[in-house]
Amino acid sequence: NAVKPDAVVLTGDLVHDCLDQSQWDEYKRIEGMLDKSISIFRIPGNHDILHKEGLDLEPFIKEFGSDRFCGKIGNVRLVGMDTNIIKYASGGTEEKELIQWLTEALAGKGEGELSIVFGHHPFFRSG
Repeated sequence: NAVKPDAVVLTGDLVHDCLDQSQWDEYKRIEGMLDKSISIFRIPGNHDILHKEGLDLEPFIKEFGSDRFCGKIGNVRLVGMDTNIIKYASGGTEEKELIQWLTEALAGKGEGELSIVFGHHPFFRSG
């Protein structure tokens, strides 16, 4: 709050155990301490979803409504994508829908506008 940023971007692992409601409640309590004038953008990390027996984004979506964001602060477009989809459901329908959403989110970039894309997992990795 003392720094007064325009925005805070959180790229996941907001909780350790997404099935423990007390962890979500504590996260929200701490987030609630931020000045209401600060925009908050968040995407899930692997601890915020279920991924052992297929991909289940519901724990995060239940708490926040969406697993991605696209917002603008001045001339900077902030785009957050759920990279859990790429890591745990690569090649599936969810990944295709995510790439389509990302393409559309980046398509409307204005003159002199900067876009920054955020994810929890690295976008490119070998090995």
